[in-house]
Amino acid sequence: MIYFCIILGLCLMFIIFRKYNRKYFLWVTFFVLFLFAAIRKSSIWIDLIGYEKKHIIISCIKSWNDFFHSYLLSSKDVGFYTIEWIATKFGISFQIWIAIIAAFFLIIICRLIYKKSYHPLISVLLFLGLGFYSFSLSGLRQTVAIAITVLAYNQLDDDCYIKYILLTLIASLFHRSAIIFLVLLPLRNVKIGKFHIIGSGIGVLAFFVYSNQLKYILNTYFFTENYSGYSAGTTTLNYTKLIILLSIFIFCLFYYKRVCNSSLANFNGRNEYLPIHHPLLLYNSLFLGVIFQLYASFFAEMFRISMYFSLYSILLVPLSLKNESNLNQRKLLSVGICFILVFYIIYSGGLGVDYQTFWNSNI
Repeated sequence: MIYFCIILGLCLMFIIFRKYNRKYFLWVTFFVLFLFAAIRKSSIWIDLIGYEKKHIIISCIKSWNDFFHSYLLSSKDVGFYTIEWIATKFGISFQIWIAIIAAFFLIIICRLIYKKSYHPLISVLLFLGLGFYSFSLSGLRQTVAIAITVLAYNQLDDDCYIKYILLTLIASLFHRSAIIFLVLLPLRNVKIGKFHIIGSGIGVLAFFVYSNQLKYILNTYFFTENYSGYSAGTTTLNYTKLIILLSIFIFCLFYYKRVCNSSLANFNGRNEYLPIHHPLLLYNSLFLGVIFQLYASFFAEMFRISMYFSLYSILLVPLSLKNESNLNQRKLLSVGICFILVFYIIYSGGLGVDYQTFWNSNI
């Protein structure tokens, strides 16, 4: 019920604030989602139980030398646990720690929407509906990594390649899977066409031929957890998200030429307050999200990799709608998409758990 109230409240806030300032709407969005995340009870998320135990263990390590030799050397995601250890030295409890992560993630997402989205409400609903927000409530390390790759995306869109690479490498210190984000560099200006068909075909073939080797690499070098149980229990969810992402990609392809042409004009003229310099970067990112989500039905680890790329659907869908020349049809599509997203969020159960505050109250 509370999740339904949040969605309804955000929609109403957009209707109220769209006539005044998009910034107000996104500030309200940030504070509502942050409050919801900051006061959550950790024990109702299985992943958070493990994170809390590690937080307690880390807080008991007094010196850097002990932390480095007894914990850090055996950890894959050294950046995350180093920052967490430093935080514990300032007396930061686990509840405050997860609030800090929520604030960091949501600030970056809201700033991305503010700077680059043509329709903030659709972007926020996609962010909620595709599960990025609900995932951030439990997958702490990758949440931080995704936030940093968003900063890397901004640099890549501005043709700052060194900063993009450095930020991606920093993100991989918080979750090793973030290193896959580097594949966007050679794809930033690749047009959608035969290359994608041939490449995806070869990828699918290699996936089945070398599935065991790929699974070994993923579990050994990129992930510290085993998601086989997740895969077995949520096959339907994986297929549902695949269908949704594929539908979004096909919808955006309908506006492909208009998006590329109009974005090029905006970039050259500098007459738009929401610059997206490389729309092909968004298309290729979403394409990779679809491909990796396809693999998620067989390798549970892939659903996490897909998230790095499918996130940018929150920009591509509004950008596509912006290029609908018929104003009435654009409004109709916008309302229809919002309605579908709200319905799906509520129908899918929102968070997947019964929300509780940290003082143990059901709401």
